[in-house]
Amino acid sequence: MTAQAAAPVISNLDTVPVPIVIADATGAILSVNEAASRVIGVPLPGEKLEQRFLLDAVDQLRAFEPGSGHHVVGATVVADGRPRPVRLDVNASGDGVIVAFRFIDEEIRRAGRLRSVEGTLRQLAASVPVGILSSEQGMRADFVNERCCNVFGTHAEELLGFGWLDFLDRADVEAAEIGLAQVIEELREVRLALRLHRPDGSVRHVELCAAPVADNGRDVGFVASIQDVTSAHETNQLLEQQAHSDPLTGLPNRSVLAEVTAEVAARCESALLFVDLDNFKFVNDSLGHGSGDVLLCVIADRLRSCTRGEDTVVRFGGDEFVVVIGDELGSDAVRAIADRILSEVAEPVQLGDIETRITASVGIVSVPAAVTTEQVDELLRDADIAMYESKRLGKNRMTFFDGRMRDGLQERLELDAALRRALSAESDEISVSYQPIVDLPTSRVVGVEALLRWRHPERGPIPPDQFIPVAEETGLIGQLGRLVLRRALAAVASMREIPGREDLYVSVNMSANDLSAADLVEAVRQALLTESLPGSALRLELTESAAMADADQATRVLTELKDLGVAISIDDFGTGYSSLSYLQLLPVDMIKIDRSFVADLASSRVLVEAIAALARAWNMPVVAEGVETIDQADFLNTMGVEFAQGYLYSPAVPVDELRKLLS
Repeated sequence: MTAQAAAPVISNLDTVPVPIVIADATGAILSVNEAASRVIGVPLPGEKLEQRFLLDAVDQLRAFEPGSGHHVVGATVVADGRPRPVRLDVNASGDGVIVAFRFIDEEIRRAGRLRSVEGTLRQLAASVPVGILSSEQGMRADFVNERCCNVFGTHAEELLGFGWLDFLDRADVEAAEIGLAQVIEELREVRLALRLHRPDGSVRHVELCAAPVADNGRDVGFVASIQDVTSAHETNQLLEQQAHSDPLTGLPNRSVLAEVTAEVAARCESALLFVDLDNFKFVNDSLGHGSGDVLLCVIADRLRSCTRGEDTVVRFGGDEFVVVIGDELGSDAVRAIADRILSEVAEPVQLGDIETRITASVGIVSVPAAVTTEQVDELLRDADIAMYESKRLGKNRMTFFDGRMRDGLQERLELDAALRRALSAESDEISVSYQPIVDLPTSRVVGVEALLRWRHPERGPIPPDQFIPVAEETGLIGQLGRLVLRRALAAVASMREIPGREDLYVSVNMSANDLSAADLVEAVRQALLTESLPGSALRLELTESAAMADADQATRVLTELKDLGVAISIDDFGTGYSSLSYLQLLPVDMIKIDRSFVADLASSRVLVEAIAALARAWNMPVVAEGVETIDQADFLNTMGVEFAQGYLYSPAVPVDELRKLLS
């Protein structure tokens, strides 16, 4: 080749980053752009393409014909002093050709690396413990691993493309499409909870976590992990159910009450019924907690049957239930539901071999429309107040809440605070008066009954029937009982110093709470020792209901008291419900006839005669309370009643007056 001037560089193509060579029809290089000159140099004039581009097949040179355009891959160019494989894009241009080329050795190496990485990734995808599903572009799946197939319960061919979407629950397809669109369009990760319907008919809950995959920012797809979380979902559902359901009865528990009430109030006015079982503790203590649980389940079923589908029955706690009326009803309709509840609850229940009856007290409060969850607590408080009013009026009844009842609650709270203050200092506000108990045939005083009195510094005397229930509700009754015990024994010790009164005894009332107190027997022993009195100086009175609340406990405690020499009386006999056969087994020394029978002997004559006869059969003396007339005393004496107390002989008097009376 003769030395000539070098072929010119094509200046107007210098801005093109791709190496370009222009040749004539014979293959002689006419010019190159700067990108080409940098890698292959500037050819000499007349130099042929085949001198710069070494082809594997000489035949391909003949393909450079005007008007043709194709790719040549099997070419090599000497660039930078070494041969490198190139790809030629040959296109006709007038009487010559334009050749653009690019090196493919890096592509080959990159493709090799990609194949290696792809193999590694496929091996990794096959070994990871989660399902993998990927897409190169859009939502069309192009790869799934075996674990993903296991999650879907099918073969890979069924999942590729858009097939995997066919397995989603219909309600979840749209959520999946929206979520993956966010991945692809917004290039952000998304976590989705989906349901799959597998070919075997089972439904699985899965968690899909998808992230974007982009090819140089152009084609965007995703790669997603898929985990079967069915077990965790079922566990969470169970925990959620347990958190909002009562495990014993299966009813909703109080945690959902505010929400349910607010939901109903958002639609209309409605009502709340607060239902509390009467004397449930007696059943629980006498028959055992297992029987008590059975009874609660029976009552829960009865409450369901008394209400309608739109109503909600909630176990509030213990033996308390709340019924949320689900729509707007008038007071008569609400009353009808409450009547059904009272009637159904009162039906007998078979607990093992024992047929038991129990009743309920119901408090009702209206729920205004649009009440908030925060206001539900106030409504429950009002319904609770109404329920306690039902109990106060005799139980087994319903009461609609009235604002004045809240005033009564405030009254009880004030009494409680005042009573605590008086007890804390054992002030003179709390005192004990004594009513003589006489031998009926001779009218001789044989004992006295200690009766608690409270004179408030501002309100004056407060009757026992007002503050004793408050003391029982608040737990102060035990403290009051110990105070009366100490003062009564001190008083009778002083009275025994009067000539002829050496055998005088004092009778002190005892509540059901006292019987359950662990230190009762020891407290009585210490009080007797303090006053140097024998046990015979004390007689403890308890009602039938207190004795039968827990007959086994009562028998044990009363026996221990009897061992101290203390006598036991059953107070208000005939007014309570008890098993006479069981009562006979208690270590009881005396029976007291309630004043209501004595006040109306014309109507209760037969009953008084029966009580006296029963006492004689049990070899127990009888005391009649509330004796006010000579005729009453004569009749009782005729019936064989040995002892009496009442205004005919003396009202309850302070200790100083008692001393004068006995002297």
